[in-house]
Amino acid sequence: MLLAAGNAPDGETYSQKVISGLRHTITELGLKRILLASNYDGVFLGDGAYDSFSASAEELRVPVIIHPAVEPVEAPFIPRENIATYSGFLNDQRTTLLDLVMSGVYEKYSNLSITATHLGGGLLTSLGRFEILSQRFPADPWYVNREGDKAQLPNPISRYLCMIFYDCNNADVAKILHAASIVGYDHLLTGTDYPWTDDVFAREVLGKLDSSVRTSIAYN
Repeated sequence: MLLAAGNAPDGETYSQKVISGLRHTITELGLKRILLASNYDGVFLGDGAYDSFSASAEELRVPVIIHPAVEPVEAPFIPRENIATYSGFLNDQRTTLLDLVMSGVYEKYSNLSITATHLGGGLLTSLGRFEILSQRFPADPWYVNREGDKAQLPNPISRYLCMIFYDCNNADVAKILHAASIVGYDHLLTGTDYPWTDDVFAREVLGKLDSSVRTSIAYN
């Protein structure tokens, strides 16, 4: 766990041991991708505690896939059954992606490759709101750069969100077409959310798309 405090019995910090393990599995065991949950112990991925992880993933050129956490941050406060399943997981995904962007992760690690599942929890439908809020509260989009200084994001939030790759699992045709109009088909991938669901819905949706679009998302 990146956020674990203190040192391991051998004197190395737990964070250092995570990075060492990451390097070993990628360079020696052939790991191709990294999967992260959207939060760990309620801390989203834009927190500075994850910087060394982002730096290593960028250096080793391994993509990072982000999936909603098993326990969304809001879950303990929602008593109604399955609300987390309907929206809590997606809200967690949205929040951690926005946290990553506004924390300046792409300014600090411009070659980091991030893939978000579930179309980013619908994040791309909120770009208008982000633009309006950025104009009304221009001091909000700030981050701490690699030198430790506070800086303003030089680009709109939407610019960074378009650098993310998006998995279209559980998305219908309208949502896929909308996402493509923003990030392009080269930043969209198909997915089934297996084993939570099978591939029936994904295949049905792909069948409704133009063949060239279907090929781009499913194979290319």
